[in-house]
Amino acid sequence: MKKLILIAGLLLIASNGWAEDDDLPPDGTLISYHSNGQVRLTGEVKDRKKSGAWGYYYDNGQLQQKETYRNGKPIGTWKSFDREGKLIAEHWYGNGIKVFDTQGQQNYVGSGSVKVKNPNKQ
Repeated sequence: MKKLILIAGLLLIASNGWAEDDDLPPDGTLISYHSNGQVRLTGEVKDRKKSGAWGYYYDNGQLQQKETYRNGKPIGTWKSFDREGKLIAEHWYGNGIKVFDTQGQQNYVGSGSVKVKNPNKQ
């Protein structure tokens, strides 16, 4: 039964390309593939929520996005890469809320935003 649920979850993820918590199986490691056989995404699930490190990949095998979750909420530093592997953006999350990104360099609180200093610059 667990294998059936995991397969169903993978099919849902493969159909929309992005894993939503409502589509996730109860527990386990998810791996989805592009039609060419390259890995599309990898991630851990605990209690139907994203947990730990998640990786999304281009069809050429290059890492596209690296994310981290705790209890289904984004935490820590997320990184985005172009198809050649060059870092194009970073986002920082605290307690499920985006607090900073390298694109707009803003702190996001609720629906408003406040300018903040880049934490990687002195």
